[in-house]
Amino acid sequence: MSRTCTKLGIIFAVLMMFAPAAPAHAGNEGPPGSALDLAAPDAFGSNSQWMVIQACEFDEETPATTASGNVLGTGYVHPVVAFSSWWTQVDLPPGAEVLQVILIAYDSNAAENVFLDFYAFESAAVGSPPFMTGWGPIQTTGQPLWTTVTLNLSATPVLIRAWQDLDLNGIPNWVSYQISIWTGNAADQSVQFFGAVVEWRRIISPAPAVATFPDVAPAFWAFQEIETLAASAITTGFPDGTFRPTAPVTRAQMATFLARALGLHWPN
Repeated sequence: MSRTCTKLGIIFAVLMMFAPAAPAHAGNEGPPGSALDLAAPDAFGSNSQWMVIQACEFDEETPATTASGNVLGTGYVHPVVAFSSWWTQVDLPPGAEVLQVILIAYDSNAAENVFLDFYAFESAAVGSPPFMTGWGPIQTTGQPLWTTVTLNLSATPVLIRAWQDLDLNGIPNWVSYQISIWTGNAADQSVQFFGAVVEWRRIISPAPAVATFPDVAPAFWAFQEIETLAASAITTGFPDGTFRPTAPVTRAQMATFLARALGLHWPN
């Protein structure tokens, strides 16, 4: 068996080395392919991952300090006053795509519902007021009792960016993402929520129009992956400016790739 590998092989190893393996379905995990089939929270790779945000992680929005009551032994929260609402920030890495947001709720009230919205907020700056856009709402309907409702974004995933011109006014600002859950007139245990589940995945950043290396043209099959590592300073090419995509990789070069990709350093 050959003991050499090319730079292309190392690139794909770096990009996919942390791809999450299929979870061993045990304990409180859901069945394979279900919303509760959870990947490890620190997993890398381009497969879907799941963020569970429990009701206790939501902040009461309105009315302040009086919106919630716990349903003991269940993890669910219910309103104790009419028109209660809760919110939480969604912390995902820049470049992640949100594919769906799932509301986990309980509804035994034919006249009332539990609602969920997913928002993006652009901060204010000089000459640029704050801006908000959203996806939703979704809501429970009828009297489904324990149920889930899905905000499906897979056709046009929401791309997470910490700094962007969300309102397209030419002035980029910091952006945050939030989930809001609210109820109507009910002020009892007839409507409840357990939390929200976010399906997301990492994606490789788009390739530039102009190549970084003269021997890796935009038409080359691994152009996007090579440009991604170059933009991340994981690879810098040879002193003559070339990349040499089919050249063998030494152990020293492999160590450099991995150390830069992992951000390894000596602790203080």
